[in-house]
Amino acid sequence: MPGMVFMGTKRAYAVFAVKQKPKKPEAVLYHLPVPNVDDHGQICLGQAPFPTAGRSTIYQALKLFMEGSQFNHDNSRQRCVSFPENTLALWDKLEKHKTFPLDELVPARKQIKQLLA
Repeated sequence: MPGMVFMGTKRAYAVFAVKQKPKKPEAVLYHLPVPNVDDHGQICLGQAPFPTAGRSTIYQALKLFMEGSQFNHDNSRQRCVSFPENTLALWDKLEKHKTFPLDELVPARKQIKQLLA
């Protein structure tokens, strides 16, 4: 999995990919190459019991997103370069890889400073 920026407000969560640890507000964000995340980075919560976002619950929410979500084909288009119609196909291809190929990331046309505003 590439590096991520994961954030929440109330019961809404967003996630983006990064190529390296952001050090400036102008750091470029990318679409996380997973389904169930819309074009604005908003996570579709589905039936998962996400907590209200806060300092004490953010890691619980991240774990639920990564391990407890049922990924399907919703919002799985335009999330990676090699498989623009189905991001899940990328994960089949990468199953035995140890690192994520950063050239697969698709720009989200956002910067860190926009998330902080």
